[in-house]
Amino acid sequence: MHDARRSIDTYGEKEASLQLTKAWELLGGKPCDGIEAYITDPEDFKANDGYTTFVEKRVELFYRTFTGKLETLPSSNSLSPDTLSRPLSIDLTPQESEQLSEYVSNDQYVQKQKEDIQELSEIFRTLLGDDEDPMSSSDPYIRALSSHFHGIPDISVRFTLEITDEDRCLYITADGDILHCTYKQPKNFEPHVTMKLKAELLTQIIHSETTLQSAFRTGNVIAKGDFKILRSFDELFRFE
Repeated sequence: MHDARRSIDTYGEKEASLQLTKAWELLGGKPCDGIEAYITDPEDFKANDGYTTFVEKRVELFYRTFTGKLETLPSSNSLSPDTLSRPLSIDLTPQESEQLSEYVSNDQYVQKQKEDIQELSEIFRTLLGDDEDPMSSSDPYIRALSSHFHGIPDISVRFTLEITDEDRCLYITADGDILHCTYKQPKNFEPHVTMKLKAELLTQIIHSETTLQSAFRTGNVIAKGDFKILRSFDELFRFE
């Protein structure tokens, strides 16, 4: 049952999201649906798998939008950057003006808002993988996999490549046309297929001297998991 007494001072996340979206478009950003929620118990929120799935899907939408893989329709805000140079008048009631002044003058409140923004930034950077693997942009294996990736719609698979002679693992997630490769194991990562191979063989694969399926048939790759998904590796990564 909704508690009317609590609702007096706990509404407003929808309006705040709308105002942030307008501001983002005025600055030239691409419009994208955000995330707004009122959370009474953070632990219950973290434990809810449905919420986790929702956030992951929304972050995927963020990624596609901001990397240019998802087109968005133009808006009047984005087509009128000159409005930024115009003085904007905000009509506030005396009560609203007084409340705003209290917020601005309250150093503790301002500092708390900065901390919340920083925390949210860290969460989204982690979800997008920005701080997971500093070597992802320079590693030759990850560069080769990324440049030869051909996503398959409605197909989501996860691979673990254990490079035995380098004593490290490459974690690969292919979700539709989104690819994520890292040497740091993502949280709750459960691969459909785990493969063991040497670095020399992986180099041969990315140089199209052989295929992973051929290497598996000859015993040069040891694999466990769903072998049907194993066959999809050469379809997702076309090195020819």
